[in-house]
Amino acid sequence: MQSPLSPITLLPCFLLLPSPTLAAVISQSSPEPFPKHQVKSSVARWQGDWLRIDRVPARGIPLTLWATFYYVHQAQSIPYGLPLLDPTGNPLGPSLSRWDWCHAALQGTVLIHEGRGRSTTYNFAGRSPTPQVDCSPFFSSLSWEAIAKVNRVRFQVATAPYGYGTAGFNLVPYRTVAVDRTQIPLGSVLYIPQARGTTVTLPSGQRAIHDGYFFAADTGSAIHGNHIDVFIGTAERNPFSFITSRSNGIFQAFFIQDTDIAQALQAMHQRR
Repeated sequence: MQSPLSPITLLPCFLLLPSPTLAAVISQSSPEPFPKHQVKSSVARWQGDWLRIDRVPARGIPLTLWATFYYVHQAQSIPYGLPLLDPTGNPLGPSLSRWDWCHAALQGTVLIHEGRGRSTTYNFAGRSPTPQVDCSPFFSSLSWEAIAKVNRVRFQVATAPYGYGTAGFNLVPYRTVAVDRTQIPLGSVLYIPQARGTTVTLPSGQRAIHDGYFFAADTGSAIHGNHIDVFIGTAERNPFSFITSRSNGIFQAFFIQDTDIAQALQAMHQRR
């Protein structure tokens, strides 16, 4: 998927990178993916549903960023609502209220409760040539161009519990970030000092202490320059102080070149 359009007016901004560029640096090191159960690292250990990374980076390439967040919208299927359509225009099954449809399209992933304890995750699968819905009443801060993109979203069933990122990655709560891939390549490890020590509540209910590491596994049509979008799973409240959803709310992050950490985070995101 691509991460959603942030519900704010986007301003032009540029990533501050030293020479050589980050894209050039990361192209020199591309760790091979391997399944989650094969994660064996002296720097990472599982604590229930949370893979904690104990190593504090000694160095990294400094970045000046600002952040928004996105999440899995949750909704109830209703009779005679607006159907979720696949890329060819065929109904996928569930129908939503207009409000739920628009928020599902904005966030890019929706968990639909279909009754009798059943639920299914649906994910962004592209856009149709023509709009299905007018979502403008719900997102007054979005530009006309952004609304037009939301109105044309199509979906697919996702086998990953929280939906798909891009380039074969799954979305992982509190780990995935969407980036402008021309500035921060997919597969990059970012360390955000302000995130370290933050308590996060996982979808399972487990509480964990964040270690500050994030993985670039998604993109978005509204993510440009030094803007990143942090995926927070099924939560709708942002736990991180560095996320202000304002382009002037900048903070320092670091691009980390550490093979052990990169392999552990990539394994968490690997689609299978």
